[in-house]
Amino acid sequence: MFSLSWPRWIAKRFPKKSRCQRRSERPRLTPSLERLETRELLTTAAPVSIAGQAAETATPASDVAPLFGPPSSGYSPSQISQAYGFNQISFANGTVKGNGSGQTIAIVDAYNDPNITNDLYEFDQHFGLANPNFTVVNQTGGMVLPEVDPTGDWEVEESLDVEWAHAMAPGANIVLVEANSDNISDLLASVQTAASLPGVSVVSMSWGDSEFYSETSYDSYFTTPAGHNGVTFVAASGDSGAPPIYPAVSPNVLAVGGTTLSLDAEGDYLGETAWSGSGGGISAYEAQPAYQKGVVSQSTTQRTSPDVAYDADPETGFAVYDSYGVSGETGPWYTIGGTSAGAPQWAALIAIADQGRALMGEGSLDGASQTLPMIYQMPASNFHDITSGSSTGSPAYSAGPGYDLATGRGSPNANLVVNYLVNGTSPPTSPAPSPSPSPSPSPPSGNLVSDGNFEYPSVGPTQAIDPVGSPWSFEGQAGIAGIGSDLTSGDPAGLQFGFLVGQGGGILQLVDLAAGNYTLSFQAAQVGMLPGSQEQIEVFVGSMVVALVKPGPSLTSYTANFPIASAGTYALQFVGIAPGSSNAALVDNIFLQSTTSTLAPVPSPGSSPSPSPGSSPSPSHSPPPAPPSPPPSSAAAGDQSSSSGAQLTQNDMDALLQTMISTISNLLLSELLLMQSEINQFLQMSSAMTGIPLSPNLINSLDQALLGPFVEQWAWLDPQLSEYVP
Repeated sequence: MFSLSWPRWIAKRFPKKSRCQRRSERPRLTPSLERLETRELLTTAAPVSIAGQAAETATPASDVAPLFGPPSSGYSPSQISQAYGFNQISFANGTVKGNGSGQTIAIVDAYNDPNITNDLYEFDQHFGLANPNFTVVNQTGGMVLPEVDPTGDWEVEESLDVEWAHAMAPGANIVLVEANSDNISDLLASVQTAASLPGVSVVSMSWGDSEFYSETSYDSYFTTPAGHNGVTFVAASGDSGAPPIYPAVSPNVLAVGGTTLSLDAEGDYLGETAWSGSGGGISAYEAQPAYQKGVVSQSTTQRTSPDVAYDADPETGFAVYDSYGVSGETGPWYTIGGTSAGAPQWAALIAIADQGRALMGEGSLDGASQTLPMIYQMPASNFHDITSGSSTGSPAYSAGPGYDLATGRGSPNANLVVNYLVNGTSPPTSPAPSPSPSPSPSPPSGNLVSDGNFEYPSVGPTQAIDPVGSPWSFEGQAGIAGIGSDLTSGDPAGLQFGFLVGQGGGILQLVDLAAGNYTLSFQAAQVGMLPGSQEQIEVFVGSMVVALVKPGPSLTSYTANFPIASAGTYALQFVGIAPGSSNAALVDNIFLQSTTSTLAPVPSPGSSPSPSPGSSPSPSHSPPPAPPSPPPSSAAAGDQSSSSGAQLTQNDMDALLQTMISTISNLLLSELLLMQSEINQFLQMSSAMTGIPLSPNLINSLDQALLGPFVEQWAWLDPQLSEYVP
């Protein structure tokens, strides 16, 4: 069995008794929250098996010690609220307290804690907190709850997670989703259920296990379900130092590391150091996400963990009430530490931010496209930068200025973090408007991207993965191929290509765009090495899909037109979406220009990519002819202005209609992509389970059978959709 080492989270130790003795008296998970991450990954409910591995189990990352009476040894909610600035969060000019009202936090743990409702009540009574709207469901959302964990480990974890998520966001609803077991299949099924529950905006996971080779195929479990409000996934980074654990290291998950927090008697912040058990490091399997580019220097190709930090040292741990299995001199009050304590409290912070966004008419945050990019974008002053201390593990990592592999960006100045998540820039989905109207970023004839033909740096007759010195960033199997390399015998339009291979390969550049209409043109080709397999390229501007192309063997030109609603910095990305493919896609001569005139937006021919960059002529922008008989005196000027205004209004209407068509087309492309991705994931899982390789004919047949009706239904609006089905 794939098992995790036990968490080292005991904050206070029994005098004259070893941990083993304590556990024999009360079979429970020694809540070393630090180790929570090390928990064996629970096999998720929807029996999801990991190819080539036995059923894995996850262990909670919490450590416990009895307090013999009131929780005087563990930090209280008021102390932590004061230390991290939760008590400074308010909205609507200070008239609404930031407490998570209107939001729902889902907590995923294993097994049933039969005492959890009463324990939460006792915790609230002691600290003067109002009882929340609290619900417990099983891994499918039903009310028949699983069996208890005979060790008591998961029960104490559930008490920690529920009580402290509620303590930091006392106005939020809490849903506890209890998996049937601590197998990864059951836990992942519970994650899916949690994210799909109505109103859930944050999912907290205080468990994890070692990385495994096929983990990237499970990253989709940590994405917002289709048609659901945005969901952020938060996980403990582990309690055993390096190497990192899963799911914290997933690029779709906010990973929370650990610190040792020092407070004075009033709860004022004195300082933090890296906690020795804080999990983190460089992933062996996950490619570096775009949001870590330029911030993380420890790796330029791989995802690193943690992202942020929070108090986790059991010696500076949290007061938790847990009555399950209490006997003799143990409990029910415990001091608990570990990174599993930080995950539910960061989840509470995200819920509070979602409360503020709701008050402004904005949706809740999507973790992968909003929360994580904003965490890496926001100023360093939003965090307590942990610069001393180190983690254990192999290798050991030390904290230092800026991002580090022990504490990430640092622990939160909660009020500042929430303010940024509510009001700050949110690429790639919600660029903030500029303070005042600004002209087009460059003349219509200028290219808004740098080095669109990938001529810099020169890589010679090779293909360089993630080359240094390019204005482009590269993810996964992507880079620059030089003339005479294995991927190409030469670029007819230059000397070098950008290339990407398989699913997840990506090419990215940040561009500053004003509000208006834009045209993107580029050339692409397919270098096939696997018969029947064909790389596809999805093109994003921010979170908007502007093109989805399946290039052929020869260099072909494509064009896409799209609107930008508000000025900001957007990520232009070319992403490979053909899983299991050994084909490479070549990209060259990328040209992005504004097509917005000084008078009115120019209607564009359509947002779907087309085989050639040509487009129909734009309407003339010259002033309309003067009326044959202008009225006398000053009325003439007014009428002329009115006539001109009518022309502008018509242009505006044309532009609005074109924007609507483009938006609908982009939504169709996104939906088609989602269906293709689901088919690919199903085929990959089936292939991994059976050991039978994927058949290109089977892939094409499924595409035709499942995607064909969708394309047939919508081809009248966008004929280019038919290109994406064999």
